[in-house]
Amino acid sequence: MIYEARPVICRRFGPPVYDYKNPGKLFACELNFSDGEEITDNDLIPHQTKIGKKWDDLKTIFNSQNSLDINASTTIAEAILDS
Repeated sequence: MIYEARPVICRRFGPPVYDYKNPGKLFACELNFSDGEEITDNDLIPHQTKIGKKWDDLKTIFNSQNSLDINASTTIAEAILDS
């Protein structure tokens, strides 16, 4: 409702998203944050790192239980449906 066509990055990354496996990049909607703008949330990186590592642990367990390659891509929906 704010703009006519919401960009994909805004739909996918409403709040800033940090991936501990790619520490040099912070994903954020360019309409919410301009390039080079500092994000001052001191909890963002530690919390999202913890979530990312837990998700990786769960994927490893799920993949090993289902005889999949340990690095296979798994979505939350797949994990729920196959549990």
